[in-house]
Amino acid sequence: MKCIILAAGYATRLYPLTKNKAKPPLLNVARKPILDHIMEKVQKVAQIDEVYIITNEKFTSSFQDWANNYQGGDKQVTVVNDHTTTNDNRLVAIADIEYVLTEKKIEEEIMVRAGDNLFDFELTDFVDFYKEVQADCIMTHELNDP
Repeated sequence: MKCIILAAGYATRLYPLTKNKAKPPLLNVARKPILDHIMEKVQKVAQIDEVYIITNEKFTSSFQDWANNYQGGDKQVTVVNDHTTTNDNRLVAIADIEYVLTEKKIEEEIMVRAGDNLFDFELTDFVDFYKEVQADCIMTHELNDP
């Protein structure tokens, strides 16, 4: 199984904080980058042998720096540049997934993760559910307090 982490957005809603910083590798939550939190969950999934982080031209070097210094586990991490340059010409999620699948010639099972979502349950439970139902699965979270 491969994991694709979607991180090709430009985080315009967080400007000016993210004008020159990508959210996942550079913004900290509880004293570590968001991407470190995500990878802690991914590392626990034995079926995943490689992680692809899809990003854009603007932030590729930030993600590559993060990947070069990442020491949190044994999964191979590959940064993929979708070659977009602005929020106006970005590919959006589905096209970025297709880009990685085509570019890296992936034909096996994939887990797709948003690069800026944090949660407290384990991905291993999600994979167990996926195997149990033997069908594509989408994870949601109910918000009871608007």
